[in-house]
Amino acid sequence: MGRYIAKRLLYMIFVFFLLTFILFNLYQLMPANRAYTDARNEIQTLKNLSEEEKATKFDELYLKYQRMYGTDTDNTMVLYLRWLGLYPFYDGHFSGIFEGNFGFSYDYNLPVVKVVPTHMRNSFLIGVITEIAVLGVTIPLGIKCAVKKNSRFDRFTQFFSLIGFSTPSFIIYIIFIVFFCSILGWFPVSGMKTPGREYANWFQEALDVLHHVALPTICLTFGSLASITRICRASMIDALSLDCIRTARAKGLTEKTVIYSHAWL
Repeated sequence: MGRYIAKRLLYMIFVFFLLTFILFNLYQLMPANRAYTDARNEIQTLKNLSEEEKATKFDELYLKYQRMYGTDTDNTMVLYLRWLGLYPFYDGHFSGIFEGNFGFSYDYNLPVVKVVPTHMRNSFLIGVITEIAVLGVTIPLGIKCAVKKNSRFDRFTQFFSLIGFSTPSFIIYIIFIVFFCSILGWFPVSGMKTPGREYANWFQEALDVLHHVALPTICLTFGSLASITRICRASMIDALSLDCIRTARAKGLTEKTVIYSHAWL
């Protein structure tokens, strides 16, 4: 058992380093150089310098920012290890992911660790509501499709849910935004709250948040209909064919009791 756990842990570590190395190199392919941008912005603030002095000063600033960001080398492995926090910077200090440095957001002008919690909270809220909605819709659908196997309702549900499963998610989101936001105007396009709105109590604020969360929840639920509905349908069909279900029906139990108290549970 201990050997198996050790092998799995080693496998997890290997996959972690492999995937992070690939993602890091993909990120490196982006045409962006933060050290160059910061050096150029700073040199533009300096006045009364000749072109030659600006060029010299720019080289100094560029090297300074490269050392600050740990990009003063072209060695990909060194850059990767510095990003992880396993290789020292120019002055010998470590500052990477393992030290809790996830970078700086220039859009929010804050460290990433201070930006992520707010967005994680929103993602968690949408995720929880979506899971509740998915289970609340797909389980009853799967049960009814199994009970009415091969009926018009069953075939229509399978066809409709398969559309959401087959269509790429980004296409679904665009269609829903155009239809529900632009054409019907039922939901806001973005945000979690109405800007500038004042709430009389927490209930009004919660309703406003739910109004903004509704469309993402609908999109995610629509994309999850097919797989979970079909799984629930197949499981119910197998359950309804068991001997114990036939016995329950032979005892005179109602069909509703047989389905929801015996087959489903």
